[in-house]
Amino acid sequence: MKKLMGSLFGLMLLLSNTAVAQTPVEFYGCKLDEGKSMSDVMEYVEKWNEVMNGIGADQHQAWIMRPQFSSDMNSWDFMWVGAWSDYDVMGKDLKNYLASNDAPEVDATWPADCEMHTLWASQQIRGPSQQ
Repeated sequence: MKKLMGSLFGLMLLLSNTAVAQTPVEFYGCKLDEGKSMSDVMEYVEKWNEVMNGIGADQHQAWIMRPQFSSDMNSWDFMWVGAWSDYDVMGKDLKNYLASNDAPEVDATWPADCEMHTLWASQQIRGPSQQ
């Protein structure tokens, strides 16, 4: 996963001058490794969150999404989704993650193969009601 985050750092530099109010959102489509389960993913999540806390990534949000229905239920077992408030925060977090001494050890326990990796710029067009 650390290699993939390195490629994102380069992409972030390219996108640093994009329009205001765009939020970077990263998606990984993942298949569990043989003999692994979502319990293994959640064990990774606990360690990963410790690294993220240690590098001060307090604005990064992440989700694990599992398909409820899809035209192809065999594509991925789950999606790992991460979002930052803006590209500057994303760049800082990626730089700190790649410099972390703890990240390589945690990443070595990643229990899945994530062939799909993409970064999207999102722009909110409707928020929750304030009623």
